[in-house]
Amino acid sequence: MRTNEERIALAHERASVLRRRREKMRLAASGSFSLLLFAALTGVMFRLIGMSPIDSCSRLTGASLLGEGAGGYVIVAVISFFAAVFITAFLLKRQAKKK
Repeated sequence: MRTNEERIALAHERASVLRRRREKMRLAASGSFSLLLFAALTGVMFRLIGMSPIDSCSRLTGASLLGEGAGGYVIVAVISFFAAVFITAFLLKRQAKKK
């Protein structure tokens, strides 16, 4: 027969397993939702522009953006990307310290 302490320890262990499983499912669901949202927005963008995705590769390149005076947009995009990478790394490191 198990003691109360053993039963409590088993209950806590099972709760942590269930919590991790729920977090994995939530992460998978949010990743799937993000992928679907990306696909839908990409399709809408191509519809609004009036191009097929194959034609867009030849027209929407970074070199043409810089050549047409849209350099500021490219710089803002690069800065935004690096800011997002920094924030993500910071939050992941902070979350790792909590565990």
